[in-house]
Amino acid sequence: GCEREMTARTINLALLGAGEIGQVHAETLAQHLAGARLAAVVDPLASNAERAASLGELNRFAQKFGIQALIDRNSKRYHELGYAHAQYSDVRWMEKLIDEPMLLRIPLTRFANRLTIGLAEPEWTSWMQG
Repeated sequence: GCEREMTARTINLALLGAGEIGQVHAETLAQHLAGARLAAVVDPLASNAERAASLGELNRFAQKFGIQALIDRNSKRYHELGYAHAQYSDVRWMEKLIDEPMLLRIPLTRFANRLTIGLAEPEWTSWMQG
């Protein structure tokens, strides 16, 4: 068969959440995704990054996946705040996610208009292959 020549492509990734697990995600990306470049790091703690996720950026993910998909119901912060039985509107959940970025499922990854939530290595690889 005919082999298709692949050109080297760089995929710029933003890491939302640079704490302990965020560092694991960054290492995973660097080790397993050829051409990946960590272009931005966002974390709620100033010591980890410069700013939290913007409302506009989170809205992109919410429009594609729904607000509920952004909430990490297994996170320590979710349980600390007692949200197991919370019945908030999508607007209120978005406010909570802006105020409490530790509630976000990470990594939130964007490549051009393509988005993923959580580890999605097969999809990231497909982005690299064009």
